[in-house]
Amino acid sequence: MPISLEVFLSFFKVGWFAFGGGYAILPLYEAELADKKKWVGHEEILDVYAVGQSVPGVIAINTAALLGYRVGGRLGGLMAAFGVILPAFLVILFVAIVLPQFKDYRVVRAVLMGIRPAVAALILRAAIRIGKRSLLDWVTWGLATVAVVLMLFTGVHPAILIGGSALLGLGVYHGWQRCAERVLRLEETSQ
Repeated sequence: MPISLEVFLSFFKVGWFAFGGGYAILPLYEAELADKKKWVGHEEILDVYAVGQSVPGVIAINTAALLGYRVGGRLGGLMAAFGVILPAFLVILFVAIVLPQFKDYRVVRAVLMGIRPAVAALILRAAIRIGKRSLLDWVTWGLATVAVVLMLFTGVHPAILIGGSALLGLGVYHGWQRCAERVLRLEETSQ
């Protein structure tokens, strides 16, 4: 089977279970692409996810296109994006046709209400997994804490938080690098 078709089918499968959007889809990408197919590693998925989150557009589609490109080139990126979009399109089309006839039924309302906690659990799981891999020291914990406080209490736009955190991280990294270079120079001159 051509890799572009394999990519399409994998992302099509993920797309069927992507209730909750971008944050809820991360564990599904990990299960399909890292654990099952072994096309990419968990760390690479997180890196691509971070990039997909920081550019305009839908996180799930951005990430799918980038991961698909990584696995199958340009056609792989296109097929991954199409694969992850198609299930949502089909579901929306079905719901648009059927829901108006059944929206007042208790069972439909109960199903929709029951999906919400599952989506919250998926998002929480994704946050914990990202945290375990990203919050490695006091600097990353500090950046995350400041970002959460700003987001919850000031209404700062997430794009500003992501960009600001990236710049702060870059500044801290370069600061550590300069400090390490100075220590090495001091050690060399003292010998």
